[in-house]
Parts: sequence; structure tokens; C-alpha cells
Amino acid sequence: MATGADFKELRSLEILANEMGFVVDSSSYGDDSLSLRPMGDNMDGKLPIYARGTTLFSGNSSELICFLRGWDKAIDYLKLLSVTTDEKIACKEHDFRKEQLVRMLKQGSN
Repeated sequence: MATGADFKELRSLEILANEMGFVVDSSSYGDDSLSLRPMGDNMDGKLPIYARGTTLFSGNSSELICFLRGWDKAIDYLKLLSVTTDEKIACKEHDFRKEQLVRMLKQGSN
């Protein structure tokens, strides 16, 4: 049976996931695990556009928290190394959206 602490942990997990652009959902694997997937269309650029509509991680609540912390640290590390910036990410997102639109228009004209 779930306790108040379990509900509190789950709620804090949901808040953390939402801040990072994820939605916590039940796992499609049939067990009692949870999964992370991108939030909606995620047009705010928090997650890469190619990751939309898929389950990115599945596990129990503590594993999800570890995954989210690692995701956040990885992005911070890339920014620290000057490998990427928010502007570069936004530019790549825009380029990818344009490519998707061109592909969709070509398929529609065939």
C-alpha cells in the first residue's frame, strides 16, 4: 500500500520531470514501473525534436530521479565545455523543423 511519503516522492518527481520537459506516465511494459516521455509537442525546445512521441526511460521512481539528474548534469557539462549553448540548440531545432516540413510537403505532392 502506498504511503504519504510515496505520494510526496511521486509528486516531486512529476514536478522535476515537467520542469525538464518530460511527462511521467505508466510504463507500457506491463509492470509497475514508470516511464518518461516528452511533454506534448514540446515546442519550447527543452528536449530534442526527434525524441517526441517516444518513451525515453522506464524504471521505478528512484531510477527516474537518477535519470533526470544525469540528464540535467549532462546538459550542464556540455554547456560548460562550450560544446553547445541554448542558441545552438534552438538553431538546430529550427533547422530540423524546416527539414521535416520540406519532407512532409514532398510526400504530400507525390
